[in-house]
Amino acid sequence: MYLSSENNIKRLAVVLLPALLALLLTTLLIGCTINDKGFTQLRYFENATSYMTKQNTWGGFISTHSSDRGLTLGHTERIKVYPKMTKNAQLPLVGN
Repeated sequence: MYLSSENNIKRLAVVLLPALLALLLTTLLIGCTINDKGFTQLRYFENATSYMTKQNTWGGFISTHSSDRGLTLGHTERIKVYPKMTKNAQLPLVGN
């Protein structure tokens, strides 16, 4: 009797493992974010000299921007600050 219950547990594990993996994959796909589209919170801030974006994402996050390519699973927070270019202004080069 003990062996039959052990076999039942193994059979149950064989059935449940693919179901749990499918559930995990579905959760990742539903919570997937690509750049600023999907399950994300994007905030934009601006002042006289620069602007900033703050992005919170949950689930799977795929970034395709050239400066920040990658894949993240879970929660991620990205903060990016960019300078504003005024008329005839150029970014200073080091050594000039």
